[in-house]
Amino acid sequence: MFFSKIWLFLLTLVAAIAVTVALLLPRPAERAHVMEEQQRLAVGCGVVNILLGDNARRRVDFARRFGRAPELVNALATASGVETLDDKRNASTREIGNRLLASAKGEAPDFAMFVDARGRVVARVRRDEKDFGDMAAGRPLVDDALAGLVRDDLWVMDNTLFLVAAAPVIGRDPLEYVGAVVLGHRVTAELARGFTEWSRGDRDSTRFHVDLAVYLGGELMASTSAVAIDTAPMVQTVSELTDKDVTRDCLLNRPINLRAGKSEYTAVVARMPGEAQARQAYFTVFIQRPAALGLVGSTTAIRRSDLSPASFPWVFVGAGFVVALILGLGLMVWEADRPLRRLAGCLFYTSD
Repeated sequence: MFFSKIWLFLLTLVAAIAVTVALLLPRPAERAHVMEEQQRLAVGCGVVNILLGDNARRRVDFARRFGRAPELVNALATASGVETLDDKRNASTREIGNRLLASAKGEAPDFAMFVDARGRVVARVRRDEKDFGDMAAGRPLVDDALAGLVRDDLWVMDNTLFLVAAAPVIGRDPLEYVGAVVLGHRVTAELARGFTEWSRGDRDSTRFHVDLAVYLGGELMASTSAVAIDTAPMVQTVSELTDKDVTRDCLLNRPINLRAGKSEYTAVVARMPGEAQARQAYFTVFIQRPAALGLVGSTTAIRRSDLSPASFPWVFVGAGFVVALILGLGLMVWEADRPLRRLAGCLFYTSD
């Protein structure tokens, strides 16, 4: 029975090795999967920052061109020379603004504000149109525009987030700053989707590689997904970010785990730049958390196609099983059945 015992030992050893491999192999695969997801989030967050900067440049260029309109230059130059702004001047300037916005190509802003050289609001278009004459000077964006600079910012107005751009309005004769124009685009789901289209392999696809959501504190401003994610961990993460350069958040901030009902997500949080940062404006790039692999996860992830003869070496497995079975039966016949038959023959011969 020696060789049969050796064969049984070898089969047991092979089975133990197979089980060990089955338990260990999913672990490095899971680590690689998690690292890939984290890398995708970091890249997605960085690209959103890049696209935010590109969007800001386009909006600033549009504000600069907008402020060069001769009728707007004349309106603000005249308004800067009067002591009091009246309804008539407000209406005429607002009419100019509406006409310019109507003729604008591409995405027109959600609001426009025209400021004279004294820092007073001469007119507002498409938002708070009845309000004028108040002092807009004092806000960094407006002050910079009145000083001849073009720049962008992020404003919170009536608990709504706006990407704003401002440019100086320059008079012709004499050459001087006669005011400023401020244009604002509301942060919407459509705008958020525009920041994630970079990751789509097919324009007709409705599936994103990452999702993007913009928040103001714990309140959602815009999202590419209908998922309602728990905001408490994100608010806590944002409060712990101290680097003055918000563009570094994507690199310095580690992914966090979030929940939405029974689903789990992995996200990277980064602060939004500008004035709204004081109101804790931030965005998050998130993906659904991959299911844990492990032995059970790997088993449940098996598809019917994985078991097809084209994908799985059934021929070799079957051949190995037949060879092991034949060897085992051969050893049993050699070491057990043959000696027993000989013993039975000897006993029968002795009894005769």
